[in-house]
Amino acid sequence: MVLSARITMVDIQHNQVQPVQLDARKKRRAIVDILRAEIVAGVYPPGSRLPAQTALVARFRVSGETIQYVMTTLADEGFVEARRRSGTFVSMRPPHLNHYGIIFPLPNPTMAARSRFYETLHQEVLRRQGAPYQFSLYYYNFFEPFETVTPSPYHERLLADLAAQRLAGLILASSPEAFAHTPIITQPDIPRVALASLPNSLGIPMIKFDIDDFFRKAFVTMTAHGRRKAAIFSIHLDRHMADQHTLLALAAQHGIEVRDYWRHGFSNDTRPQATAVTQLLMHLPDADRPDTLIIADDNLIDPIIAGLNAARVRVPEELQLIVLSNYPAPPPPSLSVQMLYFDCRAMLATALESLLHQREALAGNAPPVPAITALPAFSLEELTAISAVGVDKLIDRNQDSTYIA
Repeated sequence: MVLSARITMVDIQHNQVQPVQLDARKKRRAIVDILRAEIVAGVYPPGSRLPAQTALVARFRVSGETIQYVMTTLADEGFVEARRRSGTFVSMRPPHLNHYGIIFPLPNPTMAARSRFYETLHQEVLRRQGAPYQFSLYYYNFFEPFETVTPSPYHERLLADLAAQRLAGLILASSPEAFAHTPIITQPDIPRVALASLPNSLGIPMIKFDIDDFFRKAFVTMTAHGRRKAAIFSIHLDRHMADQHTLLALAAQHGIEVRDYWRHGFSNDTRPQATAVTQLLMHLPDADRPDTLIIADDNLIDPIIAGLNAARVRVPEELQLIVLSNYPAPPPPSLSVQMLYFDCRAMLATALESLLHQREALAGNAPPVPAITALPAFSLEELTAISAVGVDKLIDRNQDSTYIA
């Protein structure tokens, strides 16, 4: 292969050669692309030594200065590392095997505080940053189509990382439908997984929290305390379950009454209204009041507690509170509440397992991954036990706690 006034580009997969006229800057980038592609293709596996600079100068017919630029670029990208007097070696953890991207449907990281789920997931990603995983966090405005969104540093860095094969997999922290027909979906050989509540039409494996399991355990908790009338407040209540009849059927199975005017859904923008709705609900005549309030989204905890305080409701004597929270988020204010948790640590660990499994499947070494993996709700006692053995062992040791559809 010769690089001088004319350069040859190699298609690693099909071994096809295409002569292309390039200037000096493009020559350097072309050599970077060729060597990077060879590393990704396994020509130079992790820990292996690259050819000496003199050999690369002879191969590409360029100067030593050009090869030094190439090696510096690959080192900056994490693909290689120089060892004094020993040469240049492929990194033991190159980015195409150990660098994961996670895309948040938020304009910037400061917006994570508006959602306790995204805030908790965001903190868990940062906690796990470092060997053996490296994460890049990207952000986009969920309300703008990705292909027409105003370019941002996050947007540009994501597309650059995809083009340069610097990602071992992508975690989409929302529905992947927003990225249809973009490189996020169309780039080949990139494992992907979506953290979403509803299936997608793009064939991307999905990990979700099992909201049915939460309600089932909430109703069991009610009956254990002799409660029979449940109000349910949530963000986007209609999205929590594919069929609202499932919720009512679950309640009926446990002898729980859930009246229509006890069920209220809010949006992120209207959640302050939960304060007034709570007050109105608790001012109903005794026969029309629930004896339990299930808060199925921890973003509603503060406005609901404000409403209960304003209505002078005694918890738990007059009203039992059952709260769904994202773990390990901070606990709610000091009230006597029954807590159930969705574990964001387990969700991230399961997402990483899915990406690793997909990569093995792409290599023909494993069967396809499940279309949907649902993670159950836990009590604090169960989470404490999980923490004792390590969350990364959750899936291996508790297969009966995770169902796959």
